[in-house]
Amino acid sequence: ILTNEMLGNGVLPTAEDVGNLVILSGTTLAQGTQPFCGAAPSVGCRIATTAKAVLTLKNVGGAGDRLKWKWAGQTSLADYLDPVGGQTRFEACVWDGTGLLLNAAVPAGGSCNGLPCWRPTSKGYSYAVSSGTPAGVYRMRLKEGDAPRARIILKAKGSLLSTPTLPLTLPVTVQLHADDGMGTECWEATFAEAKKNDPTKFKARGQ
Repeated sequence: ILTNEMLGNGVLPTAEDVGNLVILSGTTLAQGTQPFCGAAPSVGCRIATTAKAVLTLKNVGGAGDRLKWKWAGQTSLADYLDPVGGQTRFEACVWDGTGLLLNAAVPAGGSCNGLPCWRPTSKGYSYAVSSGTPAGVYRMRLKEGDAPRARIILKAKGSLLSTPTLPLTLPVTVQLHADDGMGTECWEATFAEAKKNDPTKFKARGQ
């Protein structure tokens, strides 16, 4: 619910999907925050170009829950913006045929166990935080390259991860969004078929 008072205070709505109802909550414009995980996937993302895109979800409760997503295609180093020295935050979103299932945020910068959470690599960036705070993501690798050598690998686990109830309703779409307060980028893979889709595990590979 968005009020005139919120608009007058410079509040930007963010979307939370609950069934078929989208609830709007306020986040200040000063924080440069954009709504990523809405009721449906965004348009205009970089689409995975090979069958090397993979999604695995495991729902066994609490610490045993897992998410792993791999994207492969074409993207440049500049497309990842600057999560090391800038303000680039990331957010992963998962939808199935019923709507939004999961979102997991990865903040910019930060210190993890006395070391930078984000580090530059020879062809991209690497993120690691053993605790998985704030939303379960404990590792992410971003690699530039021509198709199909560019890679994104995201791993999340544990009770901080909002693991959806399985099985899922196909098709399943995953997007990773990046926002540095001045621009946004996104990457996408859609899975029309599943190798496994039961109450505890979902696994699919791109076509």
